[in-house]
Parts: sequence; structure tokens; C-alpha cells
Amino acid sequence: MPAVSEGLADRLKAATADQHAAAENHVFQRALVRGEVSRAALAAHQSAMLDLVRLIHARLLARGPDWQDFAQAMGDHAGRLARDLEELGGGPDDRPSRAVMEFAGTLGGAHWTPEATLAVFYVIEGSMNGNRFIRRALVENRPELARCLRYFDPYGQDQRARWKEFRSAIDRIGATLADPEAAVRAARETFTLAGTLASEAQAAAAVAA
Repeated sequence: MPAVSEGLADRLKAATADQHAAAENHVFQRALVRGEVSRAALAAHQSAMLDLVRLIHARLLARGPDWQDFAQAMGDHAGRLARDLEELGGGPDDRPSRAVMEFAGTLGGAHWTPEATLAVFYVIEGSMNGNRFIRRALVENRPELARCLRYFDPYGQDQRARWKEFRSAIDRIGATLADPEAAVRAARETFTLAGTLASEAQAAAAVAA
């Protein structure tokens, strides 16, 4: 059993550690870091990510003013992703990601619980900690993609401070949740989706080659 004093952010981190490690070692993620990702694969992945970020943005807005900072962050991420996709020479796919749509249904369809909403935010926002290093590697290895990577580093040198603020807010709201284990399940579902989107992007690159 987790310690009573353990905040939700730490609980989710421990519960998803294995999936976090697997995500970092996914072939698509390794290709990103090495600068070997194709524009087609990057565009496919970021298009699906835009669907996901817009989804969580809508769910956060539905939760009311106490969740406004979370919603603002996701709205800003969506804007950056849209601009990145334009720079990549494309845009959001006309057909929403089937994987994202199925994920939305798994977590409750149009009406997510606070547990699910907070957990998905934790995973997506937390990914920014590693994304900034992915961006750094990509810029070094693929400078022609530098203008397409706004999403990966939204806060610059303020990343650590911003994540600390978000973690505190996650813990504050997390302490009011009726079923923290439901948040754990939703976080794990989110990591599973991330793996699916990475695999789909890799497959799209193979088809385009």
C-alpha cells in the first residue's frame, strides 16, 4: 500500500515507471533522439498527438475553474502542435485518430471522471520533461526541423519550475479524489496509447518509404 503522505503525482510516477521506461526505448522515440525520424513519421505522430491534446483540453475545460491552469496548458500545447504541423507541410488529419477515439471511450466517452482527467493531464504534461531533450537532439541532428518542434519545449528554462507547480496542483486536487486507483489505471491507459501512437507513426513512415 502507498504511504498515506504520498501525493498523487508520486503515486502515478511509481505506478507507470515500467511504461515510462518502455516508452523511452520505443523504436520511434529512439529514431527521434538520433535524428533519424522521417518528416512523414513525425507528422503522423504529431497529428495524432494533436487529437489527444485537444481531447484532454476539452475534458479539462469541462471540469471548471479549479482546473483552468491545466486547461490553459493543454490549449497552448494544441496551438503549438498545430503550428508545428503547418511547418511540417501538413496539418491535422481529416480523420481523427482511431486510437485516440477508442482511448476516449475507454475512459468514459464524453464524460470523464476527475480521476481519469487528472491522470491523463499528468502523463501528457509530464512528458514535457523529456520532450525538451528530444527537441535538443533533433535540432542538433536535423536542423531543418527546428521550426517544427515548438510542442517539445514549451517552457524553455522554466520547465522545471512549471512542472513543480503542476505537480503541486496535481497533488492538491488528487487529495480530493474518491478513487486514486482509477487515476492509476487511467495513467497506464495513457502510456499504452502513447505506445500505440508511436507504433502507428513508425508504420506510416514505412508505408511512405
